[in-house]
Amino acid sequence: MSLEDDMFNFNESRPVNDSDLSEVSRLADALRQKEMEIAAMEETLSNAKKELDRIKFSDLPLAMDKVGMAKFTMTDGRLVTVKPVVRLNINQERQEAAYAWLRENGAGPLIRNEVKATLDKGNEEQVAAVKTLLERLGVGFSIKESIPWNTLAAWAKEQLSEGVKLPADLLGLYQGREAVVKGPKKEESNDTAN
Repeated sequence: MSLEDDMFNFNESRPVNDSDLSEVSRLADALRQKEMEIAAMEETLSNAKKELDRIKFSDLPLAMDKVGMAKFTMTDGRLVTVKPVVRLNINQERQEAAYAWLRENGAGPLIRNEVKATLDKGNEEQVAAVKTLLERLGVGFSIKESIPWNTLAAWAKEQLSEGVKLPADLLGLYQGREAVVKGPKKEESNDTAN
């Protein structure tokens, strides 16, 4: 009999006392409570990230515009600046069309191709052969394309600086400004310790 069989072949006719049932109920309640706590924390984190983005990319840059400042040093030595930012987010639904557009517009070299093959364990000889003869060996494989976000963002900044119009919706392009607050490392570490 396997370990799995042992785990599930318990004696159903064994008498169960109220104390045992109480412990099972208590643990089931504790499990559900922790699941609910984690879900609430994840929602709180998601909302906090949205609020952070609103302050960083909208509220603080607009407030600095209102007073005519691009840079500001606070009394505690922290430096607040507003800098241009370009972000792109090609989602799965638009990926094929976006990559086709990039290829047609000379940016094909940005795209990485990832080839994965599923091979039996311990078959090192086949692994070596697959590197050069993947299709000929009849091994199932898939090809995945990707572009590192920082490579794509750097390319987009370059294109935009040269006046090239990029398809914003297709590439998930966000072009705006970002507020950055930097302070002395020592003060920042003290703030987190308090």
